[in-house]
Amino acid sequence: MLPTLILAAALAGLAPGLEQVLERTPSDSLLAPLKRYEQAQHRGARAAEAAQVLGHLHLARSRFRLAAEAFGRAAAGFDADRKPEARYWAGVAWLAAGDPRRARAQFEAVERDGGAREGLATLGEGISWLRENQPEHAERVLARLVERRDAREALPGALEMLATAADRLGHAEQARRARERLRREFPRSFEAHGAAPASPGTSS
Repeated sequence: MLPTLILAAALAGLAPGLEQVLERTPSDSLLAPLKRYEQAQHRGARAAEAAQVLGHLHLARSRFRLAAEAFGRAAAGFDADRKPEARYWAGVAWLAAGDPRRARAQFEAVERDGGAREGLATLGEGISWLRENQPEHAERVLARLVERRDAREALPGALEMLATAADRLGHAEQARRARERLRREFPRSFEAHGAAPASPGTSS
């Protein structure tokens, strides 16, 4: 994990002090030095950068609530152009922590800001609605997403979740079309391999 974090730091242009922390500290001992670095910076971009790395470390260790809180601190400290990335990961962490309402709030903020994570954030919003047992909202959000060609990275997951939402609502034709499209356009995807047949007796 450590080489990946160092590469990410270099690509993101992190502060030299933070890069030194990542380079000099074994990956399994990074938490305490990063916390100290973040606290020493008080607030602002450098503290946010440390919080962002902390968030990814907590996420990798399945400490989802701690990850969400760290990403939240990062979002608070970053300038507007860097907030969406931190908010997106905060949404992912809250979703993994079993708090879809907080997750959805983060994903919706990313959608409003636009940018590279917008499509995945919309997928996250749809999943959050499903986790809140609101399939009608999920279907509405995901049906719009699957018509967007600028969000192709999110499409396999969106089609899978759209079919799930449609199933829960008894919308069999919507579910069938979503699964057929998933298998047709993304036949090698993880989601396509798990997709149920579109209808009884239909070969894939």
